[in-house]
Amino acid sequence: MKIKTIAGVLVGLSIFSTGVYAGTVIEQYKTPRGNYAVVEQEEIHKNRIGITVNGQEISKDTWYSDGVTYAPIRDVAELLGAEVVYNSSTWSADITTNTEAKPTEPKEETENDNSEEIAEIDDIDELMDYLTEEYGTLETEIGTTTFAFTYIENDSELFPEDYWIQVEYDVGNESVFYDVKYSNKYDDETKAAVKEQLKEHQRKIAEDSIAALPEKKLEGGYFDSWYRYPSLRVDLITRRYYSWKNHDGDYLDGYDDAKITEFQWDDSIDDEL
Repeated sequence: MKIKTIAGVLVGLSIFSTGVYAGTVIEQYKTPRGNYAVVEQEEIHKNRIGITVNGQEISKDTWYSDGVTYAPIRDVAELLGAEVVYNSSTWSADITTNTEAKPTEPKEETENDNSEEIAEIDDIDELMDYLTEEYGTLETEIGTTTFAFTYIENDSELFPEDYWIQVEYDVGNESVFYDVKYSNKYDDETKAAVKEQLKEHQRKIAEDSIAALPEKKLEGGYFDSWYRYPSLRVDLITRRYYSWKNHDGDYLDGYDDAKITEFQWDDSIDDEL
């Protein structure tokens, strides 16, 4: 099986003997390593191919195009017992194998510890209580952040979802999200690690919410809003990170046109963290 590395970020598994696809070039730019990266328009399938390493399934998104499947290189390498270090100055990933270390042993098949509790959730209010108890705080590499869970119920035919689950962050006057985006106290590698922790935390929130209310069209993600001039309630500012949904509708698609799907990230509406 061939291994293909793209920009030090993704590893592709060539599963068919096909030629290289030449798409229409949309953008071209120079990397810190001196080569030119090319953005091409081509047919890309998200999560078409599942990948299992030593019995453990890769939970992150995979991408398939022209006979090649791409998966997050860190997840694959670490399950094979290798260490991955990202070099932000050269936009490259260094992979080091440890000949003395054994690849991660496959985990035993175990039922979700919270599956029984999730099965007992009957409505959105009970889900909020559950999420607050299970996911109300998160320990990251740069400190603890606290979350508050609220929701907006849609009663309009104009919008696709049943509920929008809002996860307000840093509600205990913490600054984890601010520090990840703006602080000069932490290097890029540390910030990247914290972003992965926050994304994984949100993924678990999404999966438990979908499991608890499988017949509802849900949206969610980290969310905050405030007025630039609060006394006048003028100039509303919002921030959204790691948004997700379990339906195929877009904004203003209409309720009846949106169908329930599996979990998917909806980063088209996100701000940059």
